[in-house]
Amino acid sequence: MTDKKKETLRKGRDYSELPERYIFYISRKDIWKDGYTVYEEENNMSEILIVIYHILALIFAAAGIVVLRSRSSYPDMKAGYHVKEAMKSKETWEYANGVCGKLCMLFTVVFLLVPRFLISAGAGNAAGTAVLIIGGALAVAVTVLLPLRMLRRREK
Repeated sequence: MTDKKKETLRKGRDYSELPERYIFYISRKDIWKDGYTVYEEENNMSEILIVIYHILALIFAAAGIVVLRSRSSYPDMKAGYHVKEAMKSKETWEYANGVCGKLCMLFTVVFLLVPRFLISAGAGNAAGTAVLIIGGALAVAVTVLLPLRMLRRREK
């Protein structure tokens, strides 16, 4: 009978030190209760998820720059915040684009900071993905609907 401890891959050992025929069981627990070391799995957000947060921030930044700085002048209206209420006059056009652009810039900062907070809180991929989907949907909804609501309230 061979010594089981010699046949296990211990921390610091190389795969070349194992016997020629070996079966790997990857498990979070010591399933045979042999007292082998169980290494904790790191529960961090993946790099691709962080990149997606940064891409979303970049999209909001580009949209914010367009509606704040690069929007068309009032009668032209090729680029900007396009809702019926915003296109009534030059004043409403400027106001709606200003509010929408500022919200886009705010969400740019939010989507740059959120991954840092999630990482420092030890959130994993599931939490990061949930925050990304829910936060992204809320950010788009707020960016589109809040300027419209503020315009309607302003007209009353």
